[in-house]
Amino acid sequence: MSIKAIMFDLDGTLLPQNMEQFVDGYFKSIFTKLIMLNGFDKEELKNAFLVALKSMYFNDGSKTNKERFFENFCSLLKVDRDKCEKQCADYYENEFKTLKKCTQENILVRELLDDLKKTDYKLILATNPLFPKEATITRMSWNNIHEDDFDLITVYDNSTFCKPNPEYYKEILSKFNLKPEEVVMVGNDTKEDLVASTLGIKCFMVTDCLINKHEVDISNIPHGNFHDLRNWLKTL
Repeated sequence: MSIKAIMFDLDGTLLPQNMEQFVDGYFKSIFTKLIMLNGFDKEELKNAFLVALKSMYFNDGSKTNKERFFENFCSLLKVDRDKCEKQCADYYENEFKTLKKCTQENILVRELLDDLKKTDYKLILATNPLFPKEATITRMSWNNIHEDDFDLITVYDNSTFCKPNPEYYKEILSKFNLKPEEVVMVGNDTKEDLVASTLGIKCFMVTDCLINKHEVDISNIPHGNFHDLRNWLKTL
């Protein structure tokens, strides 16, 4: 069966970065913002944020990830949801942009996307939907990636599951009426991205910023640097 769609992870795949540095910088900057605006206790804020984040990872599909996050976060901190959403939106519009320093550019990404847009493939940015669209578009821009490069970008208000839940990938397949064998997943995380293979989706692991905390053997899985990826995609 021929391939009809290619899914790409963002962080560490299309956007080279030091993930640990990015996450640390993200938590520090958003906590600083919310503490300044509301006077939250730092530990109480951190606990509420992590609980709300976890609720997205374990979402059951009955609500969007955005709804899961804010209902838990605002309930634990006893804050008005509208006010909190506006403060977070302001953070993503401003302070979040400073995290670009945690990323790098890869001109091969722009070249690859331009080539793929000339094909009939559906292109899907299958980034873990933990962020709003605005934050995801910002991260994309750090490596000259555009919204119109993709037929779908998964964000926290259009998704009801997260990686590594296989249901996340099933949700994408259902939106395009695709069969697993018609799709390729390109990622760099052996836990979050490679789980797509359990559904029958063919995977490629980009090793430039590989995350393999559990030392999964990928010797029998297509893998390599971004140059290798470009050559591999030509064989589909």
